[in-house]
Amino acid sequence: TRTKSVFLRSVSNSKVLSIHFCCESNPPSGVVQDIVRAYPKGVKEQEQRLGLLPLHIACSEGASLAVVRELLRLFPSGIQSKDFQGRLPLHYALSNKANTDVI
Repeated sequence: TRTKSVFLRSVSNSKVLSIHFCCESNPPSGVVQDIVRAYPKGVKEQEQRLGLLPLHIACSEGASLAVVRELLRLFPSGIQSKDFQGRLPLHYALSNKANTDVI
């Protein structure tokens, strides 16, 4: 079994939205679209403990190229957004051996 990510272990006292949890579980892009349709601002919101956008989480958890593209389509400047440690989504993708198409 896979251990819980740092993200899920650290959600207490944090503003975590459905889109954050969704991106952690490697969803199909259609699920991401549905969640964003229900709350469009969520794709632009950082959870409050680590400062992660849904894009950071998706890149950290090995999301598909379709999901990463969808998140970038919905919030293009997310690619330049840093978390509270100054890390970009690219840093998460590289440190977690994401698919080369995502990188």
